[in-house]
Parts: sequence; structure tokens; C-alpha cells
Amino acid sequence: MIDPEGGKDGDRKRMDEISEDDILEEGETVSLDNILFVFAKHYIQASSIEELNRLVRLMKANPGMHIELAAHTDWIGSKSDNLKLSKDRATAVKEY
Repeated sequence: MIDPEGGKDGDRKRMDEISEDDILEEGETVSLDNILFVFAKHYIQASSIEELNRLVRLMKANPGMHIELAAHTDWIGSKSDNLKLSKDRATAVKEY
């Protein structure tokens, strides 16, 4: 989750620093651990499920919150394939 006002990294809290049922204040930002995927796929690795579950609980406690998803790939493969994979990964997290 990224502060739309461009808050500094020092202003961000990590998910493990807050309780999932905390009510966030307007403008407060929280960063997640990386969500990992199976190599060259959009399948979320099991090791990332708990971080996503914590995000879901936080979102339920803060129904008005906004999030920004960004997904990345490595440099292997064509630009068009990697763009599609990035979009598919972001969609996988959104649908989770």
C-alpha cells in the first residue's frame, strides 16, 4: 500500500508492526513483504499466503482503505511475455 501523497519510506509501517484489526489513520501507509510466485507463473507461492491473509484482515478492519498493487518479473523472456506475467500476477493478488 503506497501513500498517494508520496510518504517517505521511514513513514511506512510494516505489516508485522501492526495488528490486523488496527484502524489505520488517513494517510498512514503499510508495506507488505514481497508476495512470491512460482517461477515464470502467476501462481502465488504457499509461503506468501499468510502475508496475504494478514492484508485481508487489515482490509476488513479498514474498509475504506486504498491499495496499490505492483507486480514484477525477472529479465528472462520477452518484454511482452513479462508484461503479461506482471499483469497476471497483480490480478492473482487482487483476486485473492
